[in-house]
Amino acid sequence: MHTKGSTMVQSSSNTKGSNMVQSSSNTTGKKKQSPKQGKRIRKRNSPKGTKPRAQWNALLEKSLVEILHEHDNPYHRGQNGWSGESWTEMVNMFHQRNQHVRFDKSQVHDKEKELKRDYRMLKDAREQSGVGWIASEFKLDAEPFLWDNLAISFGPRILKFKKKSFPLYDTLADLYHKDNQRQSRVEHVEVNQRQSRVEHVEVNQRFVNIKEKEVNNEAAQQFTISKCTAALRTLEGFDPAEKPKAFVIFKTVENREIFLSSIEDNDGSALAWLRSEMAMLP
Repeated sequence: MHTKGSTMVQSSSNTKGSNMVQSSSNTTGKKKQSPKQGKRIRKRNSPKGTKPRAQWNALLEKSLVEILHEHDNPYHRGQNGWSGESWTEMVNMFHQRNQHVRFDKSQVHDKEKELKRDYRMLKDAREQSGVGWIASEFKLDAEPFLWDNLAISFGPRILKFKKKSFPLYDTLADLYHKDNQRQSRVEHVEVNQRQSRVEHVEVNQRFVNIKEKEVNNEAAQQFTISKCTAALRTLEGFDPAEKPKAFVIFKTVENREIFLSSIEDNDGSALAWLRSEMAMLP
């Protein structure tokens, strides 16, 4: 009996201990899961009221100017410009001809004002001393040091036309210059008056051509290649190895005149100008 009782107590103790160990093991094995903490993603809202910038190119600008010309009459355009209704009509016409773009009325209007500002700036710049105009390229023609003066007079905006052409210049002149406006309306004059005016223009043009030829002949005699070559011999800082390129520059009367006139200033501008021209040679 003692042995049996002892065995039962031991068995009970072992069973109880085993259950406690198993329970403790199960409890230890279960880890409390922490709540998921997802990152809050803030959505960026695009600013209200902003509109995409209008992307213009030369063809779109040309199309706009053509439409402006078509509406350049007293019905659409008054002393203060085109009426609001006319602008609506022109914008619709612009989109009909250029269906791949979509500009609002203000963007088209702003482009017209920008073109007008550039035309007037270039027109005034042409009147500056020493500044010319290359009609075949629609570009300002000025010596490098004159561009600093132009930037002071008209602001840095004009510097973009140092190498960039403005092919709409003559067309915009018909819109914004009074004399040219009258010429643009010749088609509304009677046939005999129109013919008379054309003949008058042709006579004036022949006179201008004759005068230009006389001036060019005088300049060719005054500013010769031999004079330029002689000036190179005494030009301080000039490398004789640069002569072949210099001779190419001296082929035109205008270049010879600029060079010899700059030599007289004796301020180094002649050499600076010559090297800038040679640098542009292929």
